[in-house]
Amino acid sequence: QRMSDRLIEIADIKPGQHVLCLASGTGLDAGKAAKITPNVFLTDLALPMLKAAKKNNFNKLTESDAAVIPFKEESFDKIIINAGGEYILANLHQVFQEAYRVLKPGGNITFNCQTDELGVSYSEDPQRMLRKEVEKFAFYRFGIDISPSTPKNKYQIEEIKNKAQNLDDNGGRLECVLSSDEALPATIRDSKKQLSLEIFNSKWLAKIPKNKRAGLIATATKNLENQIAKGLVTVDNVRHWHYFKFVKN
Repeated sequence: QRMSDRLIEIADIKPGQHVLCLASGTGLDAGKAAKITPNVFLTDLALPMLKAAKKNNFNKLTESDAAVIPFKEESFDKIIINAGGEYILANLHQVFQEAYRVLKPGGNITFNCQTDELGVSYSEDPQRMLRKEVEKFAFYRFGIDISPSTPKNKYQIEEIKNKAQNLDDNGGRLECVLSSDEALPATIRDSKKQLSLEIFNSKWLAKIPKNKRAGLIATATKNLENQIAKGLVTVDNVRHWHYFKFVKN
């Protein structure tokens, strides 16, 4: 909720504007945008997410890849992407090219990613701590190593800005007008709720049987909370996210 609220605030959506939610999930961000303007469109590559969004009363839904946006040129005033850092960084130039194409002049794309994805780690981050605990129990219970390999697409902030250049044959570009590292309130329970979502754990827990994943996360959460209560570990009460806002001039 806090991540989404901040995203909407930075995007600066105005009444009547056309907003595209890329990798929209079930429509959390779209719902907040829809309180400002009725012209909110959702796209996601995961059909189950779109079906859930439809149940949440959204009807402008399209199944599509964020790097291949199925709308005509200059269709939108704003594009927002929440917690899509892994995908964005893996397809950075293509996402920027498509955003540039479908944004109106003066429109913006606003997105966030975990600072871990930019190579900046906070060792006591609550989600980072819980992920490590889940990985430990996955090995103890199932003998399976699910610790992630080093991401292939880590970019420094300046590299991300540079990827927003030369986006068409005429040298089109998106100008970065905001790049901000922000600490948002978070708890172990917040992290458990997020990691329990299939969109967040399908790749990470792919080696673990589906019917075992919820129990694994619950056990790891309980164990970590016990360690915190006994003073054995320290966990931050914030998560660090980096927000970007690029404008089409």
